[in-house]
Amino acid sequence: MDPKITALNRLRGALRQSVTKLENYIKQGASEDKVVVETKLTKVDTIRKKLFDLQKRYYELPPEADLTETDETIEQMETFLEEMEVSLKYLISKHNIDDKSTKLNIKENKTGKLLSVKLPDIPLPQFSGKYEEFGNFKSQFISLIEDNDGLSNTQKLYYLKSSLTGEVKLIQTTDDTYKSLLKALEDRYENKRAVVDSQILSLINLEKLNYESAEDLRKLLDTVKKNLRTLKTLEYDRNNLSDVLIINLILQKLDKETRKQFEITLKSKEVPDLDNFLTFLENCSLVLEYVNKNVPSKSFSKDQSYHKGFNSSDKQKAKYQYAKIICGW
Repeated sequence: MDPKITALNRLRGALRQSVTKLENYIKQGASEDKVVVETKLTKVDTIRKKLFDLQKRYYELPPEADLTETDETIEQMETFLEEMEVSLKYLISKHNIDDKSTKLNIKENKTGKLLSVKLPDIPLPQFSGKYEEFGNFKSQFISLIEDNDGLSNTQKLYYLKSSLTGEVKLIQTTDDTYKSLLKALEDRYENKRAVVDSQILSLINLEKLNYESAEDLRKLLDTVKKNLRTLKTLEYDRNNLSDVLIINLILQKLDKETRKQFEITLKSKEVPDLDNFLTFLENCSLVLEYVNKNVPSKSFSKDQSYHKGFNSSDKQKAKYQYAKIICGW
């Protein structure tokens, strides 16, 4: 037999096995979990596409090739896939109806009457492979899924796989079980050194601000606070030395005008306090937001200072508002 036909027949056999597994899944009683059913429905669509591609490859064979058996087999599989698709969609529709009818009864204060409240669905936490995000992801997933006694390990495995995005979806395990997948994630991403290094590098590589911008200043502040919070959870607390280093790292990233205003607020030769410095930057972002909303100006590009479009009167008003908030007038 032609080697090409042999290879195609093997692919056909593999697809037939996949179809048989889905048939058995439905015949033996499909899972009541909506996520599992939706996953199976996606599998049906994947098999159908592979079957279509396989049929095209068969038709590319020489005309003398006998495809009678092949056509019958493929047609039979297509019929089975259509029937399974209908069955799975029916199960999903039942879940949707049940979801809409699910309500939480809450007693009214002092009346004993019951109110019907439909709570919004809580989305699954997502993990894309960033070391610094694994701790939060794991704690949220355990609270929502692992600690739910109403879920089987098979359901928990499907939920965990559904929560992974990007390259982390490709992680391999010794067994196709919930515990083994969670253990593989822990082994790879519970890396204290990698998390600490990423937080330090994030502080060192803060984006340089070339002009006064409320939005960019808030982004810088959010990044710094997130880094410090993560380091604290890893038991790397701040001290006097770290505070001085962080202040100087941030100062190197500020635009000239903001840095000048900060120097003006220093009334002595003492080393500035990090908390006070961060509060100053918060106030700066509020002032810049206020100025941009309330002082009419010409459009400006990012390489221009926001006040270049102001007239002299506008500048004075803006500076007054700046000083009022920063200096506490």
